[in-house]
Amino acid sequence: MEPYIVLFEVAKGAGSLAPLATFGVALVAYFAYRQKTNADKRDQWWKRAQWATDAALDQDVSQT
Repeated sequence: MEPYIVLFEVAKGAGSLAPLATFGVALVAYFAYRQKTNADKRDQWWKRAQWATDAALDQDVSQT
């Protein structure tokens, strides 16, 4: 067999995995996005909780 023919056959087989690989990459990207969104929500909640605690304990009432 010619080396180019073998290479072509391997490339044809790998091409059939392209949709599966694309789905895998999209799935990883979705989970990374979801984790980042949840982490951002937790961070914002904590910042608001700290601000509210500081505002509640502050003697100067004019900031609200």
